[in-house]
Amino acid sequence: MKKFQLPYGVQDYLPQECYNKELVENKLSEVFYKCGYERVETSALEYFDLFDGILPPSAINKMFKMTDSDGSLLVLRPDTTLQICRMAAGNLDTGEINRLYYCENSFEFLTDNSTARTREFAQVGVELLGNTGIDGDIEIILTAIEALKAAGLKDFLIDIGNLDYFGGIIEECGFDASDAKEITDYINNKDVLGIEMFLTSKRTEAKFRDALIGLPTLFGKDNVLDRAEKLCSNKRSLKAVRDLKKTVAAVRECGLGDYISVDLGMLCGNYYSGLVIRGIAKDLGVSILDGGRYDGLCGKFGAPMQAVGFAIGTKRLLKALENQGALRETLPCDIAYVQLKNFCKEEYAYVNEMKKSGKRVQKTFFTEKEDLLSYCRKKSVRTAVIFDGKNYEEIKVKG
Repeated sequence: MKKFQLPYGVQDYLPQECYNKELVENKLSEVFYKCGYERVETSALEYFDLFDGILPPSAINKMFKMTDSDGSLLVLRPDTTLQICRMAAGNLDTGEINRLYYCENSFEFLTDNSTARTREFAQVGVELLGNTGIDGDIEIILTAIEALKAAGLKDFLIDIGNLDYFGGIIEECGFDASDAKEITDYINNKDVLGIEMFLTSKRTEAKFRDALIGLPTLFGKDNVLDRAEKLCSNKRSLKAVRDLKKTVAAVRECGLGDYISVDLGMLCGNYYSGLVIRGIAKDLGVSILDGGRYDGLCGKFGAPMQAVGFAIGTKRLLKALENQGALRETLPCDIAYVQLKNFCKEEYAYVNEMKKSGKRVQKTFFTEKEDLLSYCRKKSVRTAVIFDGKNYEEIKVKG
């Protein structure tokens, strides 16, 4: 029957999955906390007006919407970053540096049940608010690497790019927003033929054609930035390259250079303004981490300031860990016991004492000793306790 089925795009987490999810979230949170970030929580419900005019129509159409009792239009949380910008504008000292992290579910209204995306997705992320400049970019990238390593992920890369490189070339070409959107789609799809046809139709100058046609190929290690520098001449694009060089050099100096790669053809996000980052793991066809700089976003909430951050998709990270054999089995209880007579205070006192010492204690409801021992062997419980009224016997169980 349908009432016993879940809608597509959402899921339950069974004990094994929930155990690993909690482990990962705790490890990520510990990294962020030790880096000076403080946890916040945002409301699952927001007024639609918060996002209207900030997100593009394509994102607006993917919100779960509902009507409040007074007729106001509400949405389920689609994007925690925007909520944190609202929070910062109303409740934080925007003249200071604010380091915040979160662990929350967001929602996306999807109508195509053949997509790999989910309608409800858990994320753990950080936001660095304040005028931090390139040092903030470096901090965010280092934090991202440390977080994925702490989660147990082995084979991953953090792709880094800068939207100002593309933006500077587009400005020089004199393209309008519609033209920029069209060529962005071609570049994101690595569609060189599409780029060539578009530029031909616009009669674009040769020097700009070379830069834009070359953009989808500007990915890889450090030499990519030298190539990129030769393909542009405007100040905005050149500064983007210089900033990336400084960032890459800083990460390499920390001994983490093997974890980063450059991709100047990465033109993503609804509100990013400079640095963009994406975390990818081997044998997983989607990103596990996305983020970047969004210096213009907080100003739309009345609190202009720089900002940079990222979010890790918890489910995707768990899948990457599973592919690498890094998920853990749930731990068995330390003690299982049975009361053969009536409940007594000695039983309660014993259980509490074991819990205080850090043990996991589970009561069973068998009536025979052998049933308890069989259960302990099956569940890998190492100590069986048999209460016979006030008295008890501890038995070490062999596997």
